[in-house]
Amino acid sequence: EYLCRRCGSAACATQTTDISPAAIPRRIRLVKPQASSHICTIPADSTQTAGSVIRPAAFCGVFGFKPTHGIVPLTGVKVQSETLDTVGVFARSVDDCALWWAAITNGTFRATDIASVGKLRIARLKDFDPFADESMRAALDAAAGALSRAGAVVTDISLPGVLKNIHDDQVLIQRIEAARAYSAEHRQHRHQLSETLLAQLDLGAALSLSQYRAALNRAATARRDADELFAQYDILLMPSAPGAAPLGLTATGDPICNRLASLLHTPAINVPAYLNKQSLPLGLQLLGARHADEKLLAGAKWVHHALGAKLAM
Repeated sequence: EYLCRRCGSAACATQTTDISPAAIPRRIRLVKPQASSHICTIPADSTQTAGSVIRPAAFCGVFGFKPTHGIVPLTGVKVQSETLDTVGVFARSVDDCALWWAAITNGTFRATDIASVGKLRIARLKDFDPFADESMRAALDAAAGALSRAGAVVTDISLPGVLKNIHDDQVLIQRIEAARAYSAEHRQHRHQLSETLLAQLDLGAALSLSQYRAALNRAATARRDADELFAQYDILLMPSAPGAAPLGLTATGDPICNRLASLLHTPAINVPAYLNKQSLPLGLQLLGARHADEKLLAGAKWVHHALGAKLAM
């Protein structure tokens, strides 16, 4: 139920902490480890199919790191989509993300050294500006200016070719694979599922094998196109979410800004950067090339340092 962005008494037990109970941030969820920055003292695992690492991290003002798909095993995870599901982490710093990454990949931890980061080539994706609210657009403008002044080469771009239209393919693949993964629940316990989840499973079950194969083929082409894009840029900059957390507990927000990284299998990280006028966190999402996770973490630490203090937008 939670994976389908539905909150309710059965799906999201909550405990209010120090901010308005009308908004999702700064609430401790018993289903997802979405803790605020002053509570998130150790890394906490999560999974992302569309946006369930990057988006809640943005809402709560913490770092959220989704590594390259397929590196971290899904052993013990209730899989929703084998093509998309990726184990990630919530943490209080880039170094904590790097520590988690080293531990989970049996690597050697080294604190990320921003002095080793060269002149970053950052592409700001303009495709997502129409989905962003006024505060988020202001945060992106402020970040682009600050990063340029700090020495990065920041270029406004739009996604080329097939990359422009892959959001629909992410939705289609997720629906089909979720219907397959939850087929027993769908058939045998239909009366216990919410209308929201039932609608998604019904849609997925109605899609054809030919539609599925076509979406997988387009996704494979999009990943090759993304590899070419990352030959020109080190980092793609975009919103982690359209804005701050939505009011109420009936939904967990729109993952429109997260589908790209999930389908492309690229690493992504939320950098807590700004606050809106209601003092709710706004997150910036950075994407790196597939299998360049350490490079993205180093770049994210440089970006966070370059942005400096959080500002009201």
